Amino acid sequence: MRRSLVFCLAMIALAGCRSSSETATANVCAESGDGQLRCAIAKLADCEAVRDYPYARNLFCPASFSAAQTMVATLADSIGAKAPTTGFFYYYQTLADPDAEPDDQSQTTVPCLETRAPWGSRQVLGAGLPLCHLIAYVTSPGPMVTRSGGSGNPIPSALRPYPDFFRLLYQSDAPSLAREFHPGGGFDRWIRNLGSSARDRFVADYPAFSAEALYDPADWIRDPEYNGISGGGGSGWGGEIDIEHSPGKSDTLLAFGGGGGGGMTSTRRFGMTSSSVGAGGGGGLQLAGGYQHGGRRFDGLGLGAGVGSNETAVQYSYYDYEESGRPARSVHEKDPAVVADYQRQLTEVVAQLKAGFAAGKTMVLRGGGGMGGGAEYLMPNGEEYAPHALSTQAGFQFRYEFQNASAASSAPAQRTVSAGENDEGAYEILGELYRRATQQAFQECGSDYANYACMCRKTHAIVVGRMASELGDASNLPVWLREQHCPADVPRDSFSREDS
Repeated sequence: MRRSLVFCLAMIALAGCRSSSETATANVCAESGDGQLRCAIAKLADCEAVRDYPYARNLFCPASFSAAQTMVATLADSIGAKAPTTGFFYYYQTLADPDAEPDDQSQTTVPCLETRAPWGSRQVLGAGLPLCHLIAYVTSPGPMVTRSGGSGNPIPSALRPYPDFFRLLYQSDAPSLAREFHPGGGFDRWIRNLGSSARDRFVADYPAFSAEALYDPADWIRDPEYNGISGGGGSGWGGEIDIEHSPGKSDTLLAFGGGGGGGMTSTRRFGMTSSSVGAGGGGGLQLAGGYQHGGRRFDGLGLGAGVGSNETAVQYSYYDYEESGRPARSVHEKDPAVVADYQRQLTEVVAQLKAGFAAGKTMVLRGGGGMGGGAEYLMPNGEEYAPHALSTQAGFQFRYEFQNASAASSAPAQRTVSAGENDEGAYEILGELYRRATQQAFQECGSDYANYACMCRKTHAIVVGRMASELGDASNLPVWLREQHCPADVPRDSFSREDS
């Protein structure tokens, strides 16, 4: 598919008097250049101000904001803070460009269930409820707190539980880590729900699914020009926790991250019909290079897991650190010593965060993510129709600071958060990168979403490579984005001292 990573600036003409809702929108969202809107979200209701693109108001914005707030509350509780002293959450939208070529439309505007087939069909409409649900699931950064309208962009009853999974890994005293973090243990259901269960949910929505039958959610096969549809998406997000010692000088103590995706393709070519559906995901938490204890660094020590829908067992990862002195072993072999060391050091990380907060130092939670998905009607030769049946994406960025006001009164003044800092350019393009990377990985992995072990690695590598190219320097990549979360990842220390 020919799609450039160039966004055309869309001019918004304002005329006459604004209504109160228009004024509220202007106060929340503003053009940030390169065809982007940046919306400063302070509460869930602010998501009503974003453009009503597919899944923007009723999923991407509220779910990503809620996910960030879960991690804010988790950090606050661990250090004894009531709330952040300052911070921001930005939601980025790519503006729809009506002048772009049909195959270069990065952002469509018609809801998932309402797109008209390009050949003028009266029978085929949208992507169908099962595929729309699947796209929503694999692009979701977390569960929904509340559900707003958007019936044309339906959301399944359950979504990926990334925030709660990260929170579980952050609990150093949880006995379940030592007892259950292995194949067949209690964490299996959490990890499957990070992505692979999307396939089961799709089949529950569409019991008629068969590898030998054409996807037909509403008697579409009555239209002789309908020859199939392909759709899917992916997302990834994460963050890191820092101690800021002075303006411009901070240490990253740990990072968490994860992602995944999936989709369905169904086609009829030369009288032969084939369909496949697959999904997967994973995530983890590791200590970063800024953490030291007893004169030692533990960068890379951590836990992770991932699984694809065509795999029978969850693949767990036990990341050791270089200076542990333990014999080398497969990263996927359960290692109780690594788990115990991880819990001990995570306890010390939290102790350092508490002590720093009590002493008036600034604790920083920062991160972000992106999500993107789409769907395409297929021609008899397997090529895709233009324009797209669906193409949508978004990115988000957050940074929250915690400072003990009473302790800080006698400490040097800390700087305030700059609105444009912290790799804003990276997060503006992250949603588009995930959308494109998922489609490229699909093509490179045999056009089979069920081949998730391949798709996850490809998608992650494409996103990292393209973002490094856009930023001009791989060292500017967010630390969490370099974390391993795919099944069968090649073992490595994700957070080397050079990376941090």
